[in-house]
Amino acid sequence: MSPSASTAHSTPSTQSTSAGPQSPAAERANTALIVIDVQTGVMAASWHPTEVTARISTLIDRARANGTEII
Repeated sequence: MSPSASTAHSTPSTQSTSAGPQSPAAERANTALIVIDVQTGVMAASWHPTEVTARISTLIDRARANGTEII
């Protein structure tokens, strides 16, 4: 697993570097939220579909509020 993949679920406020906490995603170059295959049929067969859909919705709202591109 790559180093970036291992921190994919961390929030920016919990990640840190030797210089301190990282900037919000909107302030980092080349940042986007990628949402893959959230169709009704796919989600109906997924694990905890209601919770997963709610989390995705929250992430989309946060990305929009921060001006982050959504793919």
